[in-house]
Amino acid sequence: MLRDLGTMFKVVKASGGLVQNSNGEYLFIFRYGKWDLPKGKLELDEKIEDAAVREVSEETGISNLILKEHITNTYHTYKQGGSIILKETHWFNMFYNDNEPLVPQQTEDISIAKWFSVNHLDGILNNTYDTIREVLGVEGIV
Repeated sequence: MLRDLGTMFKVVKASGGLVQNSNGEYLFIFRYGKWDLPKGKLELDEKIEDAAVREVSEETGISNLILKEHITNTYHTYKQGGSIILKETHWFNMFYNDNEPLVPQQTEDISIAKWFSVNHLDGILNNTYDTIREVLGVEGIV
């Protein structure tokens, strides 16, 4: 039965990061009217860890990210064309100790990249995806 379920979806692997800076703030992006964490699809033969660092860097404009431990994997589905996609996202903690300006990747419809303190996450939590709340919950942030 589980094998049959797998044939119903096209599986897409992605990777992303929960980035904390030296001020204890967390990095979020704003895309499609919701707050999100930077993430994206793996390229051909790319390692999950490498994809996480690359995607965060591309979507926010920062470099010199320090990859830390794996947090969790999340899953969600969406329709694309005539297919149902099952997206498996591998989440990692990351640390950033620099002061480069944040540059949202507009070609990916990201309009804002911004640091938030834990005390100012209410607006994020009220306008984000369940999978993002899950990542933050696993980390004990919310």
